[in-house]
Amino acid sequence: MLNFNISQLLNKIRSVQAKGALERSIVHDSLLKNIGIDIPIPNISIKSMIVTLKNISQSAKSAIYIKKQVILDDINNEQDNLIARDIR
Repeated sequence: MLNFNISQLLNKIRSVQAKGALERSIVHDSLLKNIGIDIPIPNISIKSMIVTLKNISQSAKSAIYIKKQVILDDINNEQDNLIARDIR
């Protein structure tokens, strides 16, 4: 018989969501610091260590491309685990 505890499941889901929000906040702060453009957190997603930015201007894309490695290093330097290996 399975011992199912809904409380443990909900705590695990909250923990995963909080981690994702923290990672997106780190990316947001790094972009703001390095290129001076405030990209809204809802426009940032991270999947398989690829940061995807939605609804951003061409000038923001160019600025990110120019400083891509600096931004990636900044995102990952403060963390125990690698968050991002590419920005698209």
